[in-house]
Amino acid sequence: MSFLDNPIIQVALGLVLLYFGLALACLGICETISRKLSLRAQCLWRTVGGLVGNEELAGAIYKHHLIAALTEVPEDLNSKPSYIPGTLFASAVIEELGLTGEAGHSLDDLKTLLEAKKVPDQLQKAILALARESAGSQDMFRQKVSKWFEAATDRASGWYKRQMKGWSFYIACLIVLALNADTVNVGSTLWKQPTLRQQLASQAIETGRSKDMPKPGNETLQSAAMQSVLGWHGPISVDNAAYNADDPLRIPYGFGEWLLKAVGLGITIGMVSLGAPFWFDILNRAGGISSAGKKPTLSAETSSATVTTTSASGPSSPAPPPTAKPTEAVHASGTEDAVQSETITEAQSHETKH
Repeated sequence: MSFLDNPIIQVALGLVLLYFGLALACLGICETISRKLSLRAQCLWRTVGGLVGNEELAGAIYKHHLIAALTEVPEDLNSKPSYIPGTLFASAVIEELGLTGEAGHSLDDLKTLLEAKKVPDQLQKAILALARESAGSQDMFRQKVSKWFEAATDRASGWYKRQMKGWSFYIACLIVLALNADTVNVGSTLWKQPTLRQQLASQAIETGRSKDMPKPGNETLQSAAMQSVLGWHGPISVDNAAYNADDPLRIPYGFGEWLLKAVGLGITIGMVSLGAPFWFDILNRAGGISSAGKKPTLSAETSSATVTTTSASGPSSPAPPPTAKPTEAVHASGTEDAVQSETITEAQSHETKH
């Protein structure tokens, strides 16, 4: 029996597919919000402003032709790049501050130049420290500035990811509540309906066999099987004639049912917060296991034919000693020598017994 025929495995695959579909929807909404609000670009802008000491100098660096080329509207500071390579930032800073060739001068001369240009103290200290480490090499100085900027953007990237996790959690709460994606209810429904859980398990396997994760907005949550376990049904009041107590998607009634509903929705929110890549990796593993077939075995007819052929040929007689030429014997394969040696040993043993 295939592992896919196990009801527990089928229910688990159905839930994993549900979590993946919801997490993918959250990912799509988060990306849309980030793009519309330019969250990544704003995060990078604050990082640059913190490095150089003030927004005026940061704006001048953003207007540099190397940086401006990365934006959609080069002359509009509201249109900021979402990513700046460290090498381009280093070139922009060095040219904007007029430090070309200054790394080879003494630190006192460099400090005098920075003070004359009214460079903020924070940036002055950083530039002088990097110049001291460069030992007078302009190329090394440029590399130091580039690495300094990349280290700062790495920290900013971590901050951005934490911010997006917060957005993702709140969006997950809204989606789960809107769709009534109750883990307890969905699991119970799949356990009671074999056909439905088989359909979702098959959909999960097919999704997992894909090499690349589907893009947000795919049909994971749009299949008929998935739609049948999501949504809210029925009137709110139990006194209404249309209220169906047997409908798993009905509005809960009483404290006990609402408590169970809150637990089921909370579990779903927690699972969705793990992210779409996490659940897609599990689907990938399940799809890989289902694709791996069993090792081929001999059929009954083949085995019978092999036994019959062996019986008809009679007992094997000892093989004569090899009569190959010396050159042929030298080039004989190791496998043939081993077989011949084993045959001679068996023949000698047979003679001893008789």
